[in-house]
Amino acid sequence: MSISASHKLLATPLLALLDLVYPPRCAGCGAPLPDHRELLCWECWAAFSATGKPRCPLCSCPLDGPSGEGGTDSPECPNCAEWVPTFDRLLVLSPFEGPVQQAVHAFKFKQYRRLAQELGRRIALCEDLSPGLSELDVLIPVPLHPARQRERGYNQSLLLAQGISIVMGIPIENNILKRSRATSQQATLTAGERQANLRGAFQTRGDLPPDLHLGVVDDVVTTGATLNACAAALKGAGARSVTGVAVASPFRGVE
Repeated sequence: MSISASHKLLATPLLALLDLVYPPRCAGCGAPLPDHRELLCWECWAAFSATGKPRCPLCSCPLDGPSGEGGTDSPECPNCAEWVPTFDRLLVLSPFEGPVQQAVHAFKFKQYRRLAQELGRRIALCEDLSPGLSELDVLIPVPLHPARQRERGYNQSLLLAQGISIVMGIPIENNILKRSRATSQQATLTAGERQANLRGAFQTRGDLPPDLHLGVVDDVVTTGATLNACAAALKGAGARSVTGVAVASPFRGVE
């Protein structure tokens, strides 16, 4: 018997014991799950599915109305009216609410690393987003400050990028962009404070090859401050375009 086969035989009863001692729960809503191989219940996975509505071509916001009447060809997107972007486009899987919000917190703060990579895969498999992703040359995870990464133990944006790359085959460059200084947590700051907090916080390690279309991967885009700061650094180093790629956004101005 091979070593890998014996490991599988040992893993099965160990997983069963783990399920018995620590019953698995959905990271989105806390509902019971069949076993620890599952990450979310089917209802929470459904919250990440395509919205069924037309989307804004610039920020992925779900819109009401047919094309040309508040639909994908209309410039009247209530979310875009709130942006002052340095980036060129935003590809977002889901609105940041309910079980989506809880699931993001789980992979960001509670060590649910497999969930981050799986959500990266689902971003890539989303029919609304895959055409835009296919135009990208390189994926760049938003970097954490080294002290923050040591504290957390991983960069959730890199895990998301890995999931996207597995499906799309887009290479990841994890050393192009660096966070040059530690910043305050963004969650408690206003939009203006977020912009000031991140101004000049990112730098590139030298100039980039010409004409690259870059995808900057993050977990949530709220005011766009982090993405703007990354895009400014990357465009200053020669990037042709910068597209934000994220699991979720609050989509401001949308009821």
